[in-house]
Amino acid sequence: MTLEADIVVVGGGPGGMAAALEGANNGSSVILLEADKHIGGNAARSTGYLCFQGFEMQDTAGITDSAEKFVEDMLAETGRQDRRYGITFDHQLAVLFAEESHETYRWLLELGFSFNRFLPRPKQHSVNRMVDVRDTTMFTYLFDKALENAGVQV
Repeated sequence: MTLEADIVVVGGGPGGMAAALEGANNGSSVILLEADKHIGGNAARSTGYLCFQGFEMQDTAGITDSAEKFVEDMLAETGRQDRRYGITFDHQLAVLFAEESHETYRWLLELGFSFNRFLPRPKQHSVNRMVDVRDTTMFTYLFDKALENAGVQV
């Protein structure tokens, strides 16, 4: 069998699924390749912790955060872990992630995600910004629905 598409995404974890949706929503035909039986990657089987800054849960809790503060926390944590893991830090990508993370939060809510609570991690984050998803299987069933609606072949 031969399949053709404008874009082929390898890996059905959160990043791959988001990339596939982005391509499809921009008018490209997309194939998402996943070796596992289900999409969702490790996020669907793990704790489902995600970090954002400048998002509604922080606003509601009266937490003041910024992209600069988030990047400072990233740098501090990679500094602590570098000797152990040999981390390469892309400062420009970290800034982009920090600046746009609130948009990702909003987008996940639009997909149907819900979040439980803040997970305080004072060694990694100077303010509360880590939250857990209510149900990690959302990474499978919500993205499955969104990918199908966007016409992505999985």
